[in-house]
Amino acid sequence: MSYTKVNAKSLAMSDTTFTLSSATLLAYKYIAKRFSENIYELSRVRNNWNAEYAKDLSNRIDQALLKYFDETTATRKITVSEDLGELPSAAIRDLSLLRAEIKVDFHDNSEAMVKLLTTLGFDDFYCGVRSGNRECLLKLLCRVKNNLTDELKTQIVEGGVKASLIEKILNYAEELTKGEACKDLLKYTQTPLSEEAQKELDILHMEIKEICKITSNYYMFDPMKKDQFSISKVLRGMSS
Repeated sequence: MSYTKVNAKSLAMSDTTFTLSSATLLAYKYIAKRFSENIYELSRVRNNWNAEYAKDLSNRIDQALLKYFDETTATRKITVSEDLGELPSAAIRDLSLLRAEIKVDFHDNSEAMVKLLTTLGFDDFYCGVRSGNRECLLKLLCRVKNNLTDELKTQIVEGGVKASLIEKILNYAEELTKGEACKDLLKYTQTPLSEEAQKELDILHMEIKEICKITSNYYMFDPMKKDQFSISKVLRGMSS
């Protein structure tokens, strides 16, 4: 097996030990997943980057979550957080699409258009959503979910919006609510670790850090993919 070797000297020379929270480890899990999804392309970048290594990296991160953090909590967070980093952007995209379609479909009936946008919460929360405010996103999704009656749904679909788009938005409301339920755990869970555990997590930290450094340069002209390999941006997407 050919796996990434961490520079032991660089670890030994570190002035401080990297303290890894479960939130950070979940961010690494997300990055490892993206790494695995793109491994066919990325395998051309480094000799030791291959499907076997990508799978091993993901497995070691999962095992570290279960081994060094509360097992029940970690299992729950692995499940809930699998796609948490990408849910908000997808929800914003589809909410924006719904709003645009309503404005187009009802442009000749301003009363109906204003009523729909107000009832569904776009007037109150859409500006905040566009500026990246997660609370506004959750409130808008909840407003859509609570106020979208069968009558309004029929009116919107008959105007031209696909029913599948509406169902996706309703599903986002459910998924992001689950994500919010473990938000505090993601931000604050920290468990005292043994020296052996800390060394293992230091190695994972170095591996992910090196992957991010190389892939961020490789995807220099692909901002969306580049952001998927930014530890700070993934963490911000999970807990902001």
